[in-house]
Amino acid sequence: MLSKIIKKKDDENFDLKDHINKLLELISKSTEEEVNYADNKISCLHLAVQIDNADVVAALIAKGANVNAINERGVSPLHTAIIKNQPEEVIKVLLDNGADYNIEEANFSALALAEIMNVPYMHLFKK
Repeated sequence: MLSKIIKKKDDENFDLKDHINKLLELISKSTEEEVNYADNKISCLHLAVQIDNADVVAALIAKGANVNAINERGVSPLHTAIIKNQPEEVIKVLLDNGADYNIEEANFSALALAEIMNVPYMHLFKK
């Protein structure tokens, strides 16, 4: 369902709110093992940070999703959120729940990446 939302979220005929509500319901019934499932090391949280919805990210984390999961490219969910230009609320949820912005698995830490991309929410990163 996450992949479908990512692909269709900008389609004017796609009922994003309804799909988000269904997704939140599914997450509420999921186990920690399920929310940490990774296909090719891409976790549910890596996908969730791409749909512009902090509630989905928070729900996965509340169920035990690993906020510092690293995918096959060495990228954390925080890296992904920054690269995909996600709203400040998504970044804040990740950071408030322990996302490590100093992980340098992908040649850049999330902090360095945010600085390079000149994001408007640098104030969220504590130095």
